[in-house]
Amino acid sequence: MQAEPGPRELFQDAAELALVGCWELDITNNSASWSAQALRIHGIEEGAQLGLEQFIQSYPAHAAKALRAAIEGAIGYGEPWDIDLPYDDASGRQLWVRSIGEALPADGSVYRLVGAFQDITAHKDAEQQLNRYATDEEEARSRVEDQAEQLLEQSV
Repeated sequence: MQAEPGPRELFQDAAELALVGCWELDITNNSASWSAQALRIHGIEEGAQLGLEQFIQSYPAHAAKALRAAIEGAIGYGEPWDIDLPYDDASGRQLWVRSIGEALPADGSVYRLVGAFQDITAHKDAEQQLNRYATDEEEARSRVEDQAEQLLEQSV
């Protein structure tokens, strides 16, 4: 008989199922930590020791700029963020990553950032498909209205 999974195992299973990985940045010593799932989402080898800037630079330029601005806003003003970013991993796979983060203040200044990354590629693909369906429906409705108008003109 197998032992019941503990809270840590349940959390790891849930994170893998939801495609969510966590991270933290210790501002005082400028060290970053990434969960195995956060690295996996980005196609980075588990156990890789990446600094924050190195990690940010793995994003396309416009996404890196947005992520950097979010982090600077959190450090400077305590602003949390929740943004969707395009990402191309080392294998060339294109995906979408949701980045969520917040600052943890102490004594009036931020000492740590914490957050999560979630692979939302399937969600973005479904969103794009729905947009295509909506566009196709609108175009079809317009064609039917045009045809109805032409038939009405012909009958008159």
